[in-house]
Amino acid sequence: MLGDTQIQHCYDSMVDVFKYDFKDILRLILKEKQHIGAVMLLNAFFMFLIQPFLSIGVPYIISVKLELDSVWNGGVQVFLGILGIAGGFVATAITGKFQIKNIYKLFIGMGLAMIPVSLMILKHNSAKKTYFILSLSAGAIIFLASIAGTYIVSGIQKVSPQNMLGRVMAIFATINNCALPIGVWLYGIIYEKFDKQLFGVLIITAVFIIFGSIKGKKIYWILQQEYN
Repeated sequence: MLGDTQIQHCYDSMVDVFKYDFKDILRLILKEKQHIGAVMLLNAFFMFLIQPFLSIGVPYIISVKLELDSVWNGGVQVFLGILGIAGGFVATAITGKFQIKNIYKLFIGMGLAMIPVSLMILKHNSAKKTYFILSLSAGAIIFLASIAGTYIVSGIQKVSPQNMLGRVMAIFATINNCALPIGVWLYGIIYEKFDKQLFGVLIITAVFIIFGSIKGKKIYWILQQEYN
């Protein structure tokens, strides 16, 4: 845009680029606009807890706990894909109506959605009934996550300085890309080691998500204030 002031730095080497640009972005998210850094870390925390359930937890429950054929897992993956796309459409449709300060409610919903699955496993319900509840719960989570993700990215982009937007989104992606494989690796071990207590693992995960959502309420509120 013509009114924006773009500051361009010329560095002699890639080392200087990393050194000075990285220093600038850390100063921004840790000092000047700490709420941006807080939102990034909170999002990584939720990704660490939620994405492993969707990527390895759901297939594990279907194939190992419920002992259903792979076609059942394929069916739920298609269902989740559809709901993920639907969440994106809904996020677009409610633009201007949904407020960023309410993002924490979406994450509370994701945490609550894990509870029915854990109860079905605890009570040893039939495989097909548990599969049905699992599909609905996972679908609700990915639907809400799609909406939340859209507004988190939008909020961060809106409040970030234009001359640092690329670096802000790069560090955001880096934090997420670090949290995801760690979460998948750790939960893969947990699911295997605590197979008989899987319902407890899901309950504890849900509690952490809900607790993190409530603690993050103020962070999203601050982001909303600057967004406006």
